[in-house]
Amino acid sequence: MFAAAAARAPLKALRRQGRLGHQVLRGISSFKPMMGQIKDFLLADIGEGIAEVEVLEWSVKPGAKVEEFDELLKVQSDKAATEITSPYEGTVVELMVEVGDMAKVGKPLCRIEVEGEAEAEASADASPTDAGETTAKGTDSATESAPSSSVDTDFKSGKVLTSPAVRRLAKEKNVDLMMIAGSGPKGRILKEDVLKFLSGAAPAQTASPTPPTKATPKATSTPTSAPGSTQATIARPSMPARSAEDQEVPVRGLDRIMVQTMQAAHTVPTLLYSDEFSVNSLVRTRTQCKPHAESLGVKLTYLPFIIKSASMALLEYPKLNSHVNEDCTSFVMKGAHNIGVAVQTPAGLIVPNVKNVQDKSIIEIAADLGDLQALGQAGKLTKDQLTGGTFTISNIGTIGGTVCKPLIVVPEVAIAALGKFQAVPRFDNNDNIYKDTIMNVSLSADHRIIDGATVASFSNLWKQYLEHPETMMIHCK
Repeated sequence: MFAAAAARAPLKALRRQGRLGHQVLRGISSFKPMMGQIKDFLLADIGEGIAEVEVLEWSVKPGAKVEEFDELLKVQSDKAATEITSPYEGTVVELMVEVGDMAKVGKPLCRIEVEGEAEAEASADASPTDAGETTAKGTDSATESAPSSSVDTDFKSGKVLTSPAVRRLAKEKNVDLMMIAGSGPKGRILKEDVLKFLSGAAPAQTASPTPPTKATPKATSTPTSAPGSTQATIARPSMPARSAEDQEVPVRGLDRIMVQTMQAAHTVPTLLYSDEFSVNSLVRTRTQCKPHAESLGVKLTYLPFIIKSASMALLEYPKLNSHVNEDCTSFVMKGAHNIGVAVQTPAGLIVPNVKNVQDKSIIEIAADLGDLQALGQAGKLTKDQLTGGTFTISNIGTIGGTVCKPLIVVPEVAIAALGKFQAVPRFDNNDNIYKDTIMNVSLSADHRIIDGATVASFSNLWKQYLEHPETMMIHCK
């Protein structure tokens, strides 16, 4: 016994001095250091078929001290942007990937030296959990499993935000984490929260965060000439400096995702169909309903009417609300109408979707659109809001243009593009000329499973609902 203790003493001394390397520890089958162990921090398997993410930004540098739940980096998948946080306390030793790199699932993001009790909790976190965090096992039995990255709510939609150790504690105590309000950063549930809940002193429920509002820009005064001056100063617009040199721009972030989406779209033989919709009655209806929506705190645009009428037409032609498999041997007609709409964000154009439109009123759709736009501007859209779409509407007309060929968002089978509202002269049945307001609607459909007659019939019904909004009231559920 004394001999064994004597053999371990030099090892402990070397470890405290930082001279015992990670490779040496692998050869000691029964030794678990109590401080200073260097761990490879792996990118977790985040599901949805995602195999890699792009590193957008590191929030730490080598040598930085981090605590549990501190943000380490921001990443972008083909679904959403999110933060990756640390599950324990320690010191960042090395960054294994750089900004702009594509990090692979199961590969190291960084190396962290874990100390004291934080390391012990990290060891408890090493087993896979039902929350989706996974870890990579070492090749030697003496090596503890490297913990995988802790991914924020964008990748864990529908799951409570906490660490694997807290989940295990809750499971052992038979506690439903959904019943506990977290006191940690971003509402994370900490170990203390579970213990308080068990003792009957559960933390108070916190209110759901409200979508951020845009700040009103401050008015700026225009400088004027001094009194008595003989010559006024003319403000000339500054022109952007032009570079005579070529610039190579790497494809990053949402641009990289657009490349993948468009490559998939071009594998689909596409049918294009276009028609004019008269929107005079829609303009009047929206004008009448707008004050009531404002009294409810909802901004009512034309888009909620367009989305709802499209959903009602999809009820009659459900084939256009389908997902097709990769080799087009089968397709699934989706029961939910999750209609995607483009939202401009600081990072670029993204397409979240309004869920279950078939069950919602126009005012509910308008409220959902407002939430999606606010969250998009703040960069806080979740994976759930960005995935699962069944039919897409591109409102390109708000920028300009009349007719275009929208590209299908695979595995969806149809997409519509809305042109701008424009006043045009038209003739009535008695050849009298009158002013009409029209909107061009362009439809693209997967011609492998959808024929032109089906697309035309769908478009005609959609047109009928929008040109006569009162008919929507009769059929609306």
